[in-house]
Amino acid sequence: MAKEPALSNRRQSLVLHPAAAGLAICWARVSFLLAGVGGQGTILASDVLAAVGLHAGYDVKKSEVHGMAQRGGSVTTSVVWADTVYSPLIGPGEADFFLALEKLEALRYAEMVRPGGVVLVNDYRIVPLSVSSGSDQYPDDKRIRAVLSAVTPHYYLFPANALAEELGNVRANNVVLLGALSHWLPDVPLPTWLEAIRERVPAKFVQLNEQAFLVGREEMEKLRSVLSGAKGCTPVREVLPSVGQGGRNRSPERGHVMMGQRTTSPAAAGRKVSPSFRRGSTEP
Repeated sequence: MAKEPALSNRRQSLVLHPAAAGLAICWARVSFLLAGVGGQGTILASDVLAAVGLHAGYDVKKSEVHGMAQRGGSVTTSVVWADTVYSPLIGPGEADFFLALEKLEALRYAEMVRPGGVVLVNDYRIVPLSVSSGSDQYPDDKRIRAVLSAVTPHYYLFPANALAEELGNVRANNVVLLGALSHWLPDVPLPTWLEAIRERVPAKFVQLNEQAFLVGREEMEKLRSVLSGAKGCTPVREVLPSVGQGGRNRSPERGHVMMGQRTTSPAAAGRKVSPSFRRGSTEP
C-alpha cells in the first residue's frame, strides 16, 4: 500500500465509501460536480456543499456555469475540498462525486467522472426543447445505465423527486440528493450538514430541507448491505496539484468562491459520451 500523504492542517484525509463492498478509499482532495436544469436548485446544493466543507475545516473553492436564463438551461457547478485548493475547476475524468439533478444532465456530463467515481442521479426527466420539438428522442433508462456503467460501476438512479414530493415540496429534491451523498462522507458529522443547510436555506424552508436531507440519507442507508465490510484506506490520488497549477484562479483565501468556466481537453474529445440534446438558445 502506498504511503498516505500528510496534510498540513489539523484535518485528516476523508474516509469515503464507494459503492463496492470491501473497499474504503481516502482522498485528501475531494472534487464534486453537480449538474441540473435551471430552477432545480443546483447552485443552492453546491452552496450547501461548500459550507459543509468549510465547517469541516477544509479550504473550499466553487465554480459554476449556466446560461443567461435562470430556468430551463443546463447548469453545472463544481466544488473542491482540500487542505489548499488552487483551482475549483474539474477536468474530464476528474470528478470524484457527480450529483445529477436530472437524467439527461447525467449523460451530458458523464465524461467528467473519474473511473470508479460515485454518481447519484435524480430519477427524473425534464424534456429539452430538442425533444419537445420532435428532433430528438429522450434516452431511456437502459441507455443511461449503459453510459454510466461505462464510466463507473458506482452509480444510482435515486428517487430524489419522489421522496421530496412525499414531503410536500418537490423542489427539495436537491437536498434529498445531498442527504444521499452524505452517506459517502462518514467523517463529516450529521450536525455539520444540518448547520450548513440552516445557513444557506431561507429560514421558512429550513425544516423542510432538514427533513429532505434526512430522508435522502436514510434512503441511502438502505443500501448499506452493498457498502458493508469496508476496511482500511487506500490512497488513490495526490494531496495537491503543483504550486503553479490553476494560474490566475489560485487564491490564498480559505473558502473563497472562485468563478470559472467549463473546459474540455483534446484527450477527452475522443471518448465523449454525453448526448447532443439542447435545452434552448441559452445553453452554453
